[in-house]
Amino acid sequence: MLYEQIKPGLQITERESRPTRARSFTAILLLMWFCQAVVSAEDEVPARTFGDWVVNCSKQESGKIGCGMSQVAVYQDTSERLLRVDLRYIPSTQVATIQFIMPLGVSLEFPPQLFIAGKFSAEVPLNYCMPDGCYSTFVVKPEVLEKILAMEKGNIQLQAANGHMMSLPISGNGSREAFNAVSSSATD
Repeated sequence: MLYEQIKPGLQITERESRPTRARSFTAILLLMWFCQAVVSAEDEVPARTFGDWVVNCSKQESGKIGCGMSQVAVYQDTSERLLRVDLRYIPSTQVATIQFIMPLGVSLEFPPQLFIAGKFSAEVPLNYCMPDGCYSTFVVKPEVLEKILAMEKGNIQLQAANGHMMSLPISGNGSREAFNAVSSSATD
């Protein structure tokens, strides 16, 4: 088998547990990436779940609402994060950005690739690695976004530093509904 499927004990969950102090820096980076400077806890909009996706919105300092959708794949036995996917859409520009947070140990020689329904859809450029994982953030082409929203399942295929190929799962369950909620709730 060319790719090692990571299935035993794998589960897609709505959210990770609350970040630890070691993950605080990453949480701050994610907040900056989403451009959501939260004024106070009462400005938070309750999270909504659509299948395997969670939509989070918050009021920004400017008074506008920023929204994004995410999902996390974790090892069931340890609750350790395997892959996090965050997607943000800016209605006024009709631009979608996606961020993948993958495990450490990704080979830099062979960039990860996004596959949807078993077919190559996009190369996933690695931007940087932190203690909690390797990050990839990029603008999603409209045709790739449409495939993501229509997919039943997809995966990120990557080569680990030890040479083993890995396939990290992405669920399409609820993606269209989550995206519709993001695009209709956000006010840029």
